[in-house]
Amino acid sequence: MQAGDLDERIDILAPTRATANAYGERITAFAVLFEAVPAKVMRPTGRQFFKGDQIQTQARAAFQIRYRADITRNMRVSYDSRQWDIIDVTPFNNSRRQFVEITTVEALGEDTPQ
Repeated sequence: MQAGDLDERIDILAPTRATANAYGERITAFAVLFEAVPAKVMRPTGRQFFKGDQIQTQARAAFQIRYRADITRNMRVSYDSRQWDIIDVTPFNNSRRQFVEITTVEALGEDTPQ
């Protein structure tokens, strides 16, 4: 991959605090940690499956950015007005660690960046 392939911009969100919603469930708020990070976006894919006798849907996407050691799985990616939970962070492009691939699933919840 070359730097010219990083033609999209994403935001990296970090958890800031946890509060309770009206039902007493714990909700984590996220805030922008890194803004307008150049990225190559592998367009979202999706799947449907049964869980608890209901049809569930799940969207996945992958983002490639320049290497950073400070991206963790408890963060989120914001792209195109959607938020994505990070499920894996994998350095690639030989031993020089030039890039990182961030694998995500679409976040479904009440929390939004502050």
